[in-house]
Amino acid sequence: MKIDYDLIVIGDTKAAIFAVEYALQFDAKVALFLDNKSYNNPLVTIRMLNEYWQNYHHTTWEHFCEFKQLIFLEKLNNLHSVGVDIYRGSFRVINGKKILLSLEGLLIKSSGIILAAYPCCEWLYPQYNLLINHSIGEINKLAKAAAKFVIFGDDIEAIILAQNLSNFGNKVTLITQNKCLLPGEDEDISWQYQLHLESQGVDIRLESEIGEQLEVNGDKLIITRLKQKNNQATELYENLGICWDDNRILVNERLQTHNPKVFACGEILGGYDLDNLSYHEARVAVNNSLFLPWQRIDYNNLGYCLNTSPKITRIGYSEYEAMVLFGNNLRILKFHLDELDLFVKFVISNDGDILGFHSLGDGLEEILNIVNAIKLRREKISSLFSATFADIRSYKIVETLKEEWLQHAKKRRKIIMDTCQNFFLWKRTLL
Repeated sequence: MKIDYDLIVIGDTKAAIFAVEYALQFDAKVALFLDNKSYNNPLVTIRMLNEYWQNYHHTTWEHFCEFKQLIFLEKLNNLHSVGVDIYRGSFRVINGKKILLSLEGLLIKSSGIILAAYPCCEWLYPQYNLLINHSIGEINKLAKAAAKFVIFGDDIEAIILAQNLSNFGNKVTLITQNKCLLPGEDEDISWQYQLHLESQGVDIRLESEIGEQLEVNGDKLIITRLKQKNNQATELYENLGICWDDNRILVNERLQTHNPKVFACGEILGGYDLDNLSYHEARVAVNNSLFLPWQRIDYNNLGYCLNTSPKITRIGYSEYEAMVLFGNNLRILKFHLDELDLFVKFVISNDGDILGFHSLGDGLEEILNIVNAIKLRREKISSLFSATFADIRSYKIVETLKEEWLQHAKKRRKIIMDTCQNFFLWKRTLL
């Protein structure tokens, strides 16, 4: 039996659900492929554990897992009721160019595919006593028992896990292969957050590998967050003609893979699992898959807050990114507001364009939204100075920024005036 679809979405992530829901607005015929092993994936369970500790600790871990699964099943039922065909289990690619799949005797054809989740992979290092998947509940029990934890991971979830465990009074060592704690963030923000974690007692080791020197005993656990590709995943990518690198799928600015009929969205792109980012990526991927691949993703105007403590807020370019794009035509303004426990950094062009806003601290959603609006309207930093704020934090930040910027403007104006004065003096000598 052969079934034709306008779009196939693979994954059980928020990005996958967003993509299906958005495609339904165009009355497209959509199929959703799920992996039955998704809840055995530590990428899911570690994130769930962090969410539980931060927001749902008043209930039991078992009830929380049931609650999350019920929400997901209700979402699937709603999609199925409006005509989405949902398939579970493994499938194989028969023709990657024409997107022809085989699943349990069915031949499924589509004009496009959106990948929105990592395939289920082997994450085990047999030589270590790794706590994964079926033992996640044990982490929850041991967290309040003053145990010793060694966490190996390169992503934000491993970092948040280390902080949560430290808050329970555990001795935590965080090992990462990265050169800085948060390579995707501005260097100053990453450094400030690293100092904050170290002040809480987290032992951070950068540019490190799991080595035999790490002795694992009864009270020391290693939780790995490295994604290891198995043969099944590799075969899927090869058959679809797409490329994978450094635990992320390679796409262009239209979210298109090396196979022009395959697009991707969500954390599979190597970014964060945040609702606003996933939703925007899903819209771009669906538009380009269902219609012509014309829409480009623009992360420069997408603000977000990471669920760290304190929160990391960002919109626009980091200092390094801005220097690569614009050279030294920049003004970097950064300052601490100790009374509000904030660190703030602005990346501004000499002409007054806000290229980037970065902060470490809570309660900065208001100023993030206003900076985002100013960037979208392509206004200058002076527009921020004339804005009104309801939150004292936003007011204090803008007042400090204004003082710093005016000093820069005065110096710049003095340089211009001195240059003009020297030019006029030289011009008079020619008369």
